[in-house]
Amino acid sequence: MSVIVYLDINGNLPDRNIIMPYIRTVQMLVAAHLIIQRKREKRLADTNSG
Repeated sequence: MSVIVYLDINGNLPDRNIIMPYIRTVQMLVAAHLIIQRKREKRLADTNSG
């Protein structure tokens, strides 16, 4: 997983328009990976049980 750390000496907030799309993209990729992994595990369980 990826983590963004932003340190600003002046105390200003980072430009959210730059950082938020990256965070959303990473979240979507992680979610897609989990969906695929769960489908594979379910398919494997169905194959082993029947």
